[in-house]
Amino acid sequence: GTRLRYQTGVGFTQEDLNILSSAEFNTANPQSLNYAFVEAFMKKKSVVIDNKPENDRLSSDDQIAEIFQSEAIICCPIIFEERALGIVAIFDDQKENDVFKGPTNF
Repeated sequence: GTRLRYQTGVGFTQEDLNILSSAEFNTANPQSLNYAFVEAFMKKKSVVIDNKPENDRLSSDDQIAEIFQSEAIICCPIIFEERALGIVAIFDDQKENDVFKGPTNF
């Protein structure tokens, strides 16, 4: 498929969860979703973005871009029998990114 839907997460407000639960992202339309999500899903490889530029939006939808604002992101595909079923995305909104201090292996 070419669509990603939010399923579950932690650290979001109830209002954010309401918005996310009705959101659907088209991986065939790169403008609808940040390249990290699309690349993790379509190319079946992990993507790490450290110190994301402020103008690099995670969605073309203003509400979702606001919810997903983050300094650093890890996107990992969920793969079963060589087929991407979805992604796991981890957001770090701290200015000092301790998440990426040291070796990472996905």
